[in-house]
Amino acid sequence: MSGAWDRGQGAAVVEFRGLADSPPNTADIPVQTLERRGRYVGPAVVVGAVLLAAILVFQLVAPGYLTRQGFPLDDAWIHAVYARELARTGMLAFNPGIPASGETSPLWAIVLAPLHAVTSQTATTVVLTKTAGLLLHGASVFLIAFALLRRIPQSRPEILLAAALTAGHPDLIAAAVSGMEVPLATCVIGGIAMATLARSASALAILGALAYAARPETAVVAVVLPVAFWARTDVKAAVRLGAAGLAGAVMCVVVLGIRNHAVTGMYLPATFHAKVTPDDQVSGSTYALRSLVAGFADMLGYMPLFGFAEVTAIAAMTSVMLLLRKGAPELAKIGAAFFLTGVVYCAISFLLVEPIDPMSYYHQRYALPGVFLMAVALLLIVGGLVRLGRRLRLLLPVVVVIAAVAVATAAPKRFVRLASDARNIDDVQVGMGRFLQGAAPGENAWIADVGAIRFFGQAYVVDLVGLNSPELFGSAAQRFLDEHPPRYLDVFKSWSDVPRADAVMPVHVFQTTTPYTVSSFTLMRQHFLLTCEPGVEGRIETRRGKFTFRCAK
Repeated sequence: MSGAWDRGQGAAVVEFRGLADSPPNTADIPVQTLERRGRYVGPAVVVGAVLLAAILVFQLVAPGYLTRQGFPLDDAWIHAVYARELARTGMLAFNPGIPASGETSPLWAIVLAPLHAVTSQTATTVVLTKTAGLLLHGASVFLIAFALLRRIPQSRPEILLAAALTAGHPDLIAAAVSGMEVPLATCVIGGIAMATLARSASALAILGALAYAARPETAVVAVVLPVAFWARTDVKAAVRLGAAGLAGAVMCVVVLGIRNHAVTGMYLPATFHAKVTPDDQVSGSTYALRSLVAGFADMLGYMPLFGFAEVTAIAAMTSVMLLLRKGAPELAKIGAAFFLTGVVYCAISFLLVEPIDPMSYYHQRYALPGVFLMAVALLLIVGGLVRLGRRLRLLLPVVVVIAAVAVATAAPKRFVRLASDARNIDDVQVGMGRFLQGAAPGENAWIADVGAIRFFGQAYVVDLVGLNSPELFGSAAQRFLDEHPPRYLDVFKSWSDVPRADAVMPVHVFQTTTPYTVSSFTLMRQHFLLTCEPGVEGRIETRRGKFTFRCAK
């Protein structure tokens, strides 16, 4: 027995030594395969770790937001309404069974529809929506990092640092869990970056279409980014790729335009007609200048990394110089193209919707896809400058430390404010919606802030702003209102007013229980819901005009 044991032991020793003396198993794997794995493992680990840290901070400073609160904007509930109706009826509708064009991001409704199909529990769909947003934000950063590592693997440190900084940017994290389409738009932008660096015209055509469906302004990235990056070194590629992105976007514009016209008689979404309307008393050039100054000098100042307009201006000028310079490191050229594309995106956003309330997330979210590109670009530009001159070798670590401190210190405040915004919406809009759960489906509610009220309530909602009731834009607006006599009227200061309504109708007051943070216009913290008594007549003044009403019998 001892001999057998000795032989077994010896065999075991020989086998162990064979494993120890031989190269690792990875030696049998081609080097290219290992490199490919490294391209996605690194970004995945970095993005995952940063997102996990952000979630922990969010939960620490704003406990309950991620799992027990609603959304920080009523617009997010509008997206939820369209997604739910798409899941239920297969159509983009606001009121059940009636197609509408108030969904600015039909692709976001398509993404969210399966979440509403798997459960009818509101709390669950809210959590799933926030989770989907976080995953899309992580995918956005991963796609860009992966594309960069595939093209310039020698710049791995700068790329991973840029990925970490962007993944943890508090405004982008907040947007990811807001129920809005921002993370979907940035994810499409990540794909556009990949297609641009890979010179794939077919992919850019597809992504140009998806970009418009995700957030209309995002389509500009599919045109500007490939032109900005390739124009200096390969004009033909720049033209071919930019034209492909434009073609895809135009195709989507045409398809959605035909659908919108069939539904409303207007080719553009009703949202465009309701929101993208410069002040009639201000000239176009004055409006443009005012909007751009408010956006770049004021609104971006509330976001970390862009707290000073001088930073954005210097980075933009540096980007132009890098793109024009022969022999500039490719890392710097890519960063420059990203940054200038982000600036163009922000400029278009500011021109379409003037940022009149720069501290509010309502206005900030329009520019965030551009901020995403600009945040990625900063460290790429700095890393490229360091490669140009050894005297600048300390610039990168200094910028990294400053940027990391700015992001880390801004995160708690950003997360707390987002949770406060959601509490305000829960108190007022969600509160009104829950009140209207008892309304009969055949009753009409004339509402100025419609998302949560339509999601929770049962009444047919007439959108007094016109986003989801485009009939209010035409000359037949009064006839449409007469065909939908109100049972409930929403009095919302500066948006809708019914003179002396409280003298003849019962009033239900909905107001915030905490300081109002959704907007700087504090009058918006309170809504008055009037129960319209049969036979009562009156006048309602809205942003769409002045109309008469006769309460439903």
